[in-house]
Amino acid sequence: MLPILLCVPLASDCAPPIAPIALVGQPTPDGGSLSIVVDLAVNSSGDWLVVADTTATTNIVDDVVLSPTGVVYTWGQSFAEPPGSTLIAVAQELQLSDDGVVMALLLLDDPAALPSYGGLHVGNTLVLGEAEPLALAPFAPGSTLDAGSDLSLVSAGKFATQGFITQPGMPGTISVLITATVDPKTGALQSLAVPFTEGDTLGGGQVIGFNQYSPVLNEAGQLAFSALIDPPGPPAARSALFIDGQLLLEELTPAPGVGVTLSKLGRFDINASGQWAARIAVASSSDTDGVLLVGGEVLAREGSLLSGNPALPLRTISESPVFLSDVGNVLWAGDLGLPVPSGQRRALFVGDQVLVREGVTVVDGATVTQLDLGSDGFAQSSSGRYVIFEAKLSDGRQGAFLVDREPSLASPVAGVTALFGCNPLASCLAPTGGSLALGASLQLGLAGGQSPSASPFLLLADAPLFTLAPCGLELPGIGELLLSPAPPNPFLILPGNPGADPAPFTLTVPSTPGLAGVPVWTQGLFVDSGPQPLRLSNALELLLVT
Repeated sequence: MLPILLCVPLASDCAPPIAPIALVGQPTPDGGSLSIVVDLAVNSSGDWLVVADTTATTNIVDDVVLSPTGVVYTWGQSFAEPPGSTLIAVAQELQLSDDGVVMALLLLDDPAALPSYGGLHVGNTLVLGEAEPLALAPFAPGSTLDAGSDLSLVSAGKFATQGFITQPGMPGTISVLITATVDPKTGALQSLAVPFTEGDTLGGGQVIGFNQYSPVLNEAGQLAFSALIDPPGPPAARSALFIDGQLLLEELTPAPGVGVTLSKLGRFDINASGQWAARIAVASSSDTDGVLLVGGEVLAREGSLLSGNPALPLRTISESPVFLSDVGNVLWAGDLGLPVPSGQRRALFVGDQVLVREGVTVVDGATVTQLDLGSDGFAQSSSGRYVIFEAKLSDGRQGAFLVDREPSLASPVAGVTALFGCNPLASCLAPTGGSLALGASLQLGLAGGQSPSASPFLLLADAPLFTLAPCGLELPGIGELLLSPAPPNPFLILPGNPGADPAPFTLTVPSTPGLAGVPVWTQGLFVDSGPQPLRLSNALELLLVT
């Protein structure tokens, strides 16, 4: 057993590290400087893309796309197809897959034809351009396809987009959804299908168009999309959400988990396992109010308290995108209500926890003063580990910032590994000094109590608990249990010193030679009289060393 000794308070911080990655005023390769961030993307390796304007040109379009390794696209860049064309703008359809493929809708200056030419590109290779010849049943011979108005890219070159098909001798165009595959290395188109078209019957109504929100393709090949359907007879046409043609949500019908009419379908997402999330509005006595659904269950509702932060009332859920990670974490934006002071209300949330908040979150010693929560102001990797967002800081810096939600804790202590699970942390356990050598002692700090009377505890176990690696057992309102309580060795609970935050713990390592190389797992717990009586922290794996 590892006995506990008291010691003086020690500093501890598990806040996810936030790093500036593209700041207004920094030099850009075109000879100018970055003037404004326009769009963002991030993948599960922490690679990112930032679309920005620069001062090098007077045009009012997006001039440059930056990555950790340099420039991906820049205004005036030459392209082989169409011959002699140059880049005018990067449309706000930019995707970065987990295997590093970049796909974008680019607007080119084509001197041989139209003054501008739009097309989907993988790197510098044109995949689908304007009026692309289409030989695909049931469309008439000689049909053409214009694609790229919304885009979703996953691994192995698989993507989905909206488009329009023109058939010879027929008036107008047909709105369609497209799924396709390209060679990730060459950008060569390998397959193309049109699974859904205007005129299809879905959800008991005829599809009369596809909504402005992008279709979402997951790694399993499932396609989530919203469509405008017109059922027979009254009431009028309405929007509906589908996965592979199966109806999930429909306006003017009862909303799941709420019991009142769904009045407006908003942004949505689907993860690799087919779980979905959607922002909706429902009819209420106050006209409408926003609700965030995850798999048909209510995660958040305007005017209610967030379950993970009972002291923080939710005023509004932003109509900006929602991002659902493969482990079920939802990134979304909103505003807190009274009594939260003005200037501290706007926030990014992961699940029911605040991730970044105006007036509260600190980056390199400066406070976040303004978050951009628009349609292109933030994004999340499919793993949920990385979040990228636009913000202004109190020291005048503004631009794009990257959050790593699963950092390795910076510590001089060999043998310590941090385990963060899959849910935002309410409290933090971190090594603060000492050693795991036999006969030595290790100092830990547990931070995140809600009041001076909070009682800190350490849980110790001989095994971790992972129900779906790297996740533990989610305990709503408490956190995520990452240690195994299974017999024959249920975890040991060690009390700490109330009143200190961070609460200090010292673990004395026995001198027994046979313990070298043996792992022990520990997790922090606060017991409090506050609105969240129990609060779990992250866990630490402690590998005893010689």
